[in-house]
Amino acid sequence: MGPGDGRAATLAAFVAAEADDALATFRPRGEAVQLMRAARAREKQRRRTRRAFVGAGAAGTCALVALAVVKLTSPVPAVLSYTVDGATPPSDGYVRSSPAQQPKLAFSDGTDIQMMAKARAHVVEVGRRGARLDLEDGRVHVHVAHRPGADWQVQAGAYVIHVHGTSFFVEWNALAARLDVQMESGVIYGLTAALGNAITIKDGAVEQANFDTYPMLKMADAPEMETHLALSGGKRWGGIGEPATPPIAPAVCNAIFAITGKRIRSLPISDTELTGRT
Repeated sequence: MGPGDGRAATLAAFVAAEADDALATFRPRGEAVQLMRAARAREKQRRRTRRAFVGAGAAGTCALVALAVVKLTSPVPAVLSYTVDGATPPSDGYVRSSPAQQPKLAFSDGTDIQMMAKARAHVVEVGRRGARLDLEDGRVHVHVAHRPGADWQVQAGAYVIHVHGTSFFVEWNALAARLDVQMESGVIYGLTAALGNAITIKDGAVEQANFDTYPMLKMADAPEMETHLALSGGKRWGGIGEPATPPIAPAVCNAIFAITGKRIRSLPISDTELTGRT
């Protein structure tokens, strides 16, 4: 075999290899059509999905806009009004009972407040959802009409009652409450002086100028207190003033003597050694 024959064989081998590669990647016409259709179907599905997302977003936006329009166009409830026994209420909002008259407050939402004998109240504020009543003394019957968003407040001393729709009685004795506060404050002042604090003089002046240098008894150290009134003689009550302050130190010192047998001869008690019995 000559050189020409060798080149021909090499060329034939190359052609055969290329043909094999072409056959390996060749698809019959029917299969190629199926692949093309599948690709088109996938593309259509992706487009439909995108349109669905866009449509949902647009629908949500329209719903929010519609809700905002409804809220903006909904009528705002008017501020409540009220009368006292069918007449215009006092400009300062104060309503008082007398033995001959027990006024009734009637509000435009159907709520009413019936004052009892010797009651004294102040209508502090009237709004769209309710009102705020300060019961200064006495007893009242409150009937709050049930309606969405109702919010009423009845204050009696340091207590605030939030009402959304119910009927109840509420009573506040301002005199007794003030009496309790005065007696308890007197006990605190007396205990502060007896237990640990002293007023000292230096260079002719008091060193304890204010409560930063004369700290009062804290709540954590204060005892529970109850106030009971009893006539000590006669038929008339005297003044209150500060009667709880002077006797508290002797009372504490006597209690310490009963426990330890040691007499306290000077104040404050913290300056006295109390360990052991004498």
